[in-house]
Amino acid sequence: MNSPCRYDLKGFSDELGLPLKDTAELFSEFIKEIKDELSKAENVLINNNVEELQRINHNIKGISANFKILDLYEQTCKISKTLKNSCDILSLQSQLNDLFIIYENAVQEITAFFAYHGIDIR
Repeated sequence: MNSPCRYDLKGFSDELGLPLKDTAELFSEFIKEIKDELSKAENVLINNNVEELQRINHNIKGISANFKILDLYEQTCKISKTLKNSCDILSLQSQLNDLFIIYENAVQEITAFFAYHGIDIR
């Protein structure tokens, strides 16, 4: 029986030709990098720095796409659309809040998957 996870982490590992332990290290870095980017995003939104928010969102979108964390990727696409169309700060704050929630849920699932396989990624 496999640990329930919405993400195909085993498939990702197989696709890269890496053992799960090495893939876990990659995901550990993924988690740290996204966390840093989200922290920056929160700060630049407070300062209404839309250009910097676009750059940060683009980074998160690329990283999440590369790691196939699709719900995180899809939320960054929504944020990109808002940034292009309206730049409504309240909408952006709401969408960023959703992004934080998606990130936290993803971290829990990814961590649980690797823990199930005896690998600690924190």
